[in-house]
Amino acid sequence: MIRVYILQKREIKVGDKVAGRHGNKGIISKILPRQDMPYLQDGRPVDMVFNPLGVPSRMNVGQIFECSLGKAKQGGHYALVTQQPLRGRAKQGGQRVGEMEVWALKGFGVAHILQEMLTCKSDHIRARQEVLGTTIIGGTIPNPEDAPESF
Repeated sequence: MIRVYILQKREIKVGDKVAGRHGNKGIISKILPRQDMPYLQDGRPVDMVFNPLGVPSRMNVGQIFECSLGKAKQGGHYALVTQQPLRGRAKQGGQRVGEMEVWALKGFGVAHILQEMLTCKSDHIRARQEVLGTTIIGGTIPNPEDAPESF
């Protein structure tokens, strides 16, 4: 098996085309300074603003599944003993993936997302810490094939 990774880092500019994995694409129309961007409730500015009609008009079902099922817990809490995400909205817990959900996702053919949800984003403590830590500091992930696609 041959694996080829091609990467070119450069500054984004007006007119550049960006695309997702699900066929959604768009053109950068405006670049604003960080202080002029909309911000979240905790004061952090957002990175990009997309047209909300882009998802339903293109019928990107895969993107909808990935957004709702593949949400990485950024600041969530984990149980000290088991290192599992806590349960319940009041505790900022994770979404439970039960046996029926696993079967449904397997039947839908999203094995990679399922593997991420059951390992890197939940149980695999070292991988979760390495990938999130590397992503936060902006470093390169040593084994790109081990990195979850949604990070």
